[in-house]
Amino acid sequence: MRNILYGFGPVVLLAAALGAYALVLPACAALPIFGQFWRGYCPAAAAPPGTQALEREVQRRRALEAEIRVLEREVAGLGPCPVQQAPPQVAPQTPPQTPPQTPPQASIDRERWQNQDITLMQGCWVLDSDLQLQDARTKRPLPVSTWKVCFGADGTGQQTLAFTNGMQCSSGVKATFNSAENLVLDDQADVGCTHGYRILRRITSCRLNSENKAICVGKDSSGGVSNMQLRRAG
Repeated sequence: MRNILYGFGPVVLLAAALGAYALVLPACAALPIFGQFWRGYCPAAAAPPGTQALEREVQRRRALEAEIRVLEREVAGLGPCPVQQAPPQVAPQTPPQTPPQTPPQASIDRERWQNQDITLMQGCWVLDSDLQLQDARTKRPLPVSTWKVCFGADGTGQQTLAFTNGMQCSSGVKATFNSAENLVLDDQADVGCTHGYRILRRITSCRLNSENKAICVGKDSSGGVSNMQLRRAG
């Protein structure tokens, strides 16, 4: 009996040691028994590849979201952004259009003149030369600065004269052709002027020269003579 107990002693001691070892190991520990493993122990599985990288991205996203919330609070404290107004559009200024100037007629239509067509004179005419009249009392010359006469289709017109001394005169005038194919300008009466003056009635006869320009000689009722040249006003 003692031999049997003695023979089982090592077995009992081994079993006790294994039981104590099992108590120390985790509940799922693999225990080698007689060359085989006890399948009750399952070691913790290693983290799958990429888990750590994913965790880092999650942490980064959370940090960015926190930064966005901070920026939103800062922007909210600034108030609304000012509206940029476009500068007013200024229309380009168009320079005024200057009407084309009609060049003065250098010559007179000789055929119409010879046919005594009085409508040839329709429009306005001005001096194309110097002109001076004479004071009937003092015989002093009176230079004319401007003279202009405008005719209708029937030859009836109105004339205005300005002198270098400031005197101005105006009156009616009549244009006709005579038998010698000369144009006759008749004041028909004395011409009233400022400064208490008047121009004695003049009858002026005009002819065409070789350049088809009107060369005129005027004579007043006292015998005074004046010479001038006319051209159509530009």
